[in-house]
Amino acid sequence: MRDAIGSYCWSHTWFEVNAERPKSITPGDFEPLVDAEVLGITGGSDSHDSRWERISSAGGHDRGSASDSGGKNTWALQRNVHAGQDWKTHRVVWKHHGPDCGPVNETTGAGMGADLLRCLKPGDRINLVARAQVIGHIS
Repeated sequence: MRDAIGSYCWSHTWFEVNAERPKSITPGDFEPLVDAEVLGITGGSDSHDSRWERISSAGGHDRGSASDSGGKNTWALQRNVHAGQDWKTHRVVWKHHGPDCGPVNETTGAGMGADLLRCLKPGDRINLVARAQVIGHIS
């Protein structure tokens, strides 16, 4: 584990993305979304607006469909450096014709998500989620 320090291995903080599609289109769907402060107060880390459904890579949802296709619906975007003390800037580029989701690149910490890009339609929204996992010790 000591070799992981300064690398992207064993990082317990990361960013991921998911996308949602409105179940039906109304004029209100195109109004600005609530800000992060309101979202944090009302719903916690995984709050969900019932007017939207999560997009999945296994066949996608059509507007009006409420069924879950059982496919991947969260994509790893970027891991942070394990035990890093310096600020780092990352640039992650996903291309429509690029690689589908897979393991995070151990050299750069970047995820892949061309399959997400191919699922998107006009009116969809993309959510960026910061994640952290606390590793517990049992005594």
